[in-house]
Amino acid sequence: MNHEQVWIKTNTPVDAGIADLVSALNDFPGVRTIESCQGTASEPAWVAFWYGSHWEYTWEELSGFVFGRLAPWLMEKLGSRITLQVTAKESGGVQGELTVMPGAVQPTTEALRQLLQNSAQERGRP
Repeated sequence: MNHEQVWIKTNTPVDAGIADLVSALNDFPGVRTIESCQGTASEPAWVAFWYGSHWEYTWEELSGFVFGRLAPWLMEKLGSRITLQVTAKESGGVQGELTVMPGAVQPTTEALRQLLQNSAQERGRP
């Protein structure tokens, strides 16, 4: 499905309805979003991403970020309105996937920004 797209900080066009969410996820150090879709009124939005401290993304780093950091926070804030998973690709690579139910994109974006702010404060950054 074709959606209106806008340019964001990642220097690539993304669907306008999910641009803020993609930007918020990309603000986490080590995250690189790779594809996304805003969904429809009845279909969920989703964002696929890599995570790691270098260009060699590993299961360990990705799983630690997804299940140790994102999942506990987002599940507490949003419950079943989101799902997170780690997927193996045919190429041998791994990627994280965040799926957001219709109507929950903005609350998910806000929750991600709050988690990032809390993490920065824990590290002593403003």
